[in-house]
Amino acid sequence: MAEIEVDSAGRRVVTSVPGNLLAAYGRELRSTANRAASGNADAMASLPADWELIVRCDLRLPLRRADDRAEWTLLQNIADFHALLDATPVWDARAIFGSEKAPIFVVTSLGPESYLRLGRGAIVGLHCANISKFADMLGAVGPSLSPSALPSGVLPKQLQPVDGSDDLASSRERMTRLAVGTAWLALSTNVNLNEAQAGRVNVEIFGLQRVRHSIASSGLDVSEENARASLDLYDWASEPNAVDQQIAIDQVASLYRDDPPWASAVDVLQAARDVCATLRRNTIGEVLLARRAARSTAIAAAEQASERTSTMVKNTAERCIASLLAVGGVIAGRSVAALSESQAESLQLLIALFLFGLAIWSLLFESLPARAPLRSFRQDIGSIADLLSIEERNEVLSLAAIKSAERFTTLMNYVLPATYVAVGVIALIVPA
Repeated sequence: MAEIEVDSAGRRVVTSVPGNLLAAYGRELRSTANRAASGNADAMASLPADWELIVRCDLRLPLRRADDRAEWTLLQNIADFHALLDATPVWDARAIFGSEKAPIFVVTSLGPESYLRLGRGAIVGLHCANISKFADMLGAVGPSLSPSALPSGVLPKQLQPVDGSDDLASSRERMTRLAVGTAWLALSTNVNLNEAQAGRVNVEIFGLQRVRHSIASSGLDVSEENARASLDLYDWASEPNAVDQQIAIDQVASLYRDDPPWASAVDVLQAARDVCATLRRNTIGEVLLARRAARSTAIAAAEQASERTSTMVKNTAERCIASLLAVGGVIAGRSVAALSESQAESLQLLIALFLFGLAIWSLLFESLPARAPLRSFRQDIGSIADLLSIEERNEVLSLAAIKSAERFTTLMNYVLPATYVAVGVIALIVPA
């Protein structure tokens, strides 16, 4: 009887041979016998004899060279996998399924046709075809929420059975219970992990009322329809653009005080969708009102700015005409010798200085109140139209009334002071 061991590199090494091989074979086979005695399995197999072999091999060795995208775990039988699940509560599922690599459990007692494929991972037999098949089927389960943010540390979709052979129906049921449990842990408002005891954990749901239920360490045992609805609830609530889904689920689930909501997950899902649709209709109505109010406020601000600017134009025109009439009076007084030349020049200088002062006044003080309505509206639109998106706010700010009022006030902000200066220069240089 000879013993052969397969080392970590996959080489077959003879570790024990019967008797003295060198003495058992003649000179012709002495070289081969010498190599066999040194551990060469091929040399020993070539020696003429009826060999009884004991081959020792660590079955984990083939897995070490398998696809490195997976976390390979070797188990003797499926009962070992079930014992692993029993020892790990649903709120600590990350201990088994939370690795960065997809977990694949290789069970040596399973046949080549036995398998259970999960959302991320699988249970297979120790068969090269199976190992290769499931390594190729590994795919990332795109989480809509980081698993680390969930109470269990694992996404329900990762644990959900996809398909499998009939002989692993018990494992499928256990994984379904685990997936449903992780889903409701994530959907609950509060999970009291510190109070986990006696194989259960308390969860609270805050909606129309505050209710408390408990989840067993093995997950939730519900009907197939309610299990599927529970997982659909989680997927619906964790969509990338989900806004009111979780609120709707909380409101409906909180109505189940005596019986847990997962026992009626089908009804909860349907009712939550109806509630969400109502919330969205109300939200859409509020958004339409907010959009209309924002446009009305924008038009009012534009009208107010235009009205104030028009008042500035009117005042400027009146002041300039009055100043020109005053200059005309000085010229008339000089022509009839009512004013001396020095007096006329002094009056013209005073009129010009008055106009120059009005130019500074208009530029620094009068223009600010005229532009204030538009400037304040731009600064406050985030508070006025908080229900509108950034694109919708930009559309309001791009209204023709806003643009026209801004151009008018900006233009008059420079034209009116320039008008005062021009009339002042005229008043100063016109000969009396």
